Amino acid sequence: MKLLLLLGLTLATLVFCKAEVGTPCTSQDQCAADECCQIVNIVVMSRRQALRPLGGPNTSGTCEKYKKEGESCSSIAVMNGYCGCQPGLNCTPIGLSTLRSRRRELPIVWYKCSPPYNDVECRDPTLLCHSLFLPFFSREYKRYRDDNQRAKCRQFRVLLQLPAADMKFLFLLCLIIAALAACEDQCADDECCQIVNIIVASRKRQFLLQPIRPYTSGTCQKYKTEGESCSSIAVMNGYCGCKSGLRCTPVDLNLVGGLARRMELPATCEAN
Repeated sequence: MKLLLLLGLTLATLVFCKAEVGTPCTSQDQCAADECCQIVNIVVMSRRQALRPLGGPNTSGTCEKYKKEGESCSSIAVMNGYCGCQPGLNCTPIGLSTLRSRRRELPIVWYKCSPPYNDVECRDPTLLCHSLFLPFFSREYKRYRDDNQRAKCRQFRVLLQLPAADMKFLFLLCLIIAALAACEDQCADDECCQIVNIIVASRKRQFLLQPIRPYTSGTCQKYKTEGESCSSIAVMNGYCGCKSGLRCTPVDLNLVGGLARRMELPATCEAN
């Protein structure tokens, strides 16, 4: 009887898994236009663990649908190989909530797939900061707004999932997001507006805000091309990453031991 029950559970599991699995793939050209080849390798962990390989590298995956407008998204998931927003949409922060742990509360920024912002929709990007935080910070908001009325909007590309107990700390992080709206349309198609604010550090202190007041201007720099070295953490901090169609892929996912746990893995820009 136990053997029959075990066999039944096994068959049910196989049927369930088969229904959920997409078409096998090893490259993007094997999937439909509204799909991506999802090859999952857990490299980036979301809180205290920054970049850490878990198990050996996967070289094949399945064709899965891109996320549509309004669906929730995650920059960390995309770095780990999951499908992100469909082409033409950006993974944009939409609000702030709090996750309670045993020792403290962790502020979490939520994201969804949204069309790129334009000047009409977002003439003053610091409105996002003002809407997320208490009126106590109205003075900081007003002073920052007066200094940045000419800022122009662009997509947000900074990952925010930072443990902090101080709301003013988070307010400054929000101002950094707004500061990234300064010069994107002044750069060429193969360039990005590089405004560096150190938010994520890769070793023991993985979350660090520097400086106290965020930089609000930057320079146009070339996107990295195929084969060039790259860093996901550097992109989170405002540096230019790989050009469109390329993904920052770790060179060797088999690294183990203390070095791999403390440091970011070597990576290069490779085709999706």
